[in-house]
Amino acid sequence: RVTGSTFTTNTAGDDGGGARFYGTAYVTASTFVSNTSMSGGGGASFNGGASVIVNSLFARNAAPVGVAVKVDSAAEVSLVHTTFAHSEPTEVVVTTGAAIR
Repeated sequence: RVTGSTFTTNTAGDDGGGARFYGTAYVTASTFVSNTSMSGGGGASFNGGASVIVNSLFARNAAPVGVAVKVDSAAEVSLVHTTFAHSEPTEVVVTTGAAIR
């Protein structure tokens, strides 16, 4: 459980610039701003499990795919009152998921 947290200006060489979650996660009232991933999920990456993001903000994150959030094939993420703004691809062409993949 992540509540009222801020993830700012982090960088990951793999998935999840701001945070990388394994299994079920509950994220509420949290901010993911200006994070970068060299692989996917500039703001966050979810790997397996059924997760929920509530009342959170993803802004100005960067990654080649899933610029704000990357959800792997074994994961499920529900979004409730969550904002995505000003995310930028790190590649000239984003092949999948400009905000979420």
